[in-house]
Amino acid sequence: MKILLLFLLLAASFAACSKGQTAKEATCKEGFIIWGQPLAADGIEWYFAESLEPGAKPYKFDNLPAEFQQDGLPVSICFYETNDTYACFCAVPLPVYHITSIQKKSQ
Repeated sequence: MKILLLFLLLAASFAACSKGQTAKEATCKEGFIIWGQPLAADGIEWYFAESLEPGAKPYKFDNLPAEFQQDGLPVSICFYETNDTYACFCAVPLPVYHITSIQKKSQ
């Protein structure tokens, strides 16, 4: 009985460890690419937001292609959060995201 319990405990711990090493799941959203001013001027440069309204949550990317760097550009985008943060003059450092796919939407 003790061996069975030990085996089950071992199997459960291996299963828990392997779950943490799965690929990161992408989130897909629709919104806009926005120019948030240069970092030197206390801005956050290019970012994505679901709305053009002030106060919309900014998403900072580590791989936004140059062809999408157009202020107010409507896009459909899929991305996942990385372990990095963007060091800006923000109240809280922004998490950095990695784009898995991006498409321009018709205006």
